[in-house]
Amino acid sequence: MSSHEASDDAFRILSETTLSESIVDDTLFTDVTDDGEIYTSYRIVRFTHVADSPHLHWTHRANVVGVRAPHLGVALLRVDNRSIEDSRVEVTFTQD
Repeated sequence: MSSHEASDDAFRILSETTLSESIVDDTLFTDVTDDGEIYTSYRIVRFTHVADSPHLHWTHRANVVGVRAPHLGVALLRVDNRSIEDSRVEVTFTQD
């Protein structure tokens, strides 16, 4: 498995009472896909998991919503110094 993949056993569940503001300064972030061709803004609803190992690329998982489009998804995030440095979002629901 590469450092950019994330197996379920690499994370532990966070308490539902964990506030996003205790992990990042801003819950809004932009996910960049297709070699920089598509930019999509998301807002973190709740951090759900934290990585067990500091050696993984991804440090957290979170539930997210699209800012300009009605998307729901799950994000793998790399958080460093209370900022989102990298992301990969899997959209789980889109309302047309």
